[in-house]
Amino acid sequence: MSSAAQHHPLGQPSAGAADGSLSASFPAVAESLASIRNAAASFALQGDAPPDTVDAIRLVCSEAAANVVEHAYINSPGEIHLRAVRNSEAVWIVVADDGQGLVPRPDKRSAGVGFGWMATFSDAMTLEPAFGGGLEMVFRFRLADGPQSESAVHSASGVR
Repeated sequence: MSSAAQHHPLGQPSAGAADGSLSASFPAVAESLASIRNAAASFALQGDAPPDTVDAIRLVCSEAAANVVEHAYINSPGEIHLRAVRNSEAVWIVVADDGQGLVPRPDKRSAGVGFGWMATFSDAMTLEPAFGGGLEMVFRFRLADGPQSESAVHSASGVR
């Protein structure tokens, strides 16, 4: 994922304009979930995020990464990409894949509550096609007082 191809939703600063940034990839297997949530939580802690925000980041990253494991790479190996930036106002977390993105699976029966749950624990969320294929889930977690939080889920298709 080239940085030239990346856009910056939810007011996310570029990595160069942020106080800190993180970029890592992990195998898209269940065993990676703990590493992903711990990397994101550690990054947030380095920016002095409050404990409740760190807990929300940990939970949302785990759920987003689990969605990649379940949906993105059917019968083929792949990776979960974790990117994050922070400044004094917020932490932005991106969980993305290069696979088929979120495609319903007839062999899995899910209540489909994960996206609503992730939107509840983050201040804002977008779902967009990832550059080169797959899905990009972007989350914002506010650190400072500011405008009212966005509670809606936004997507490139315009669904709220």
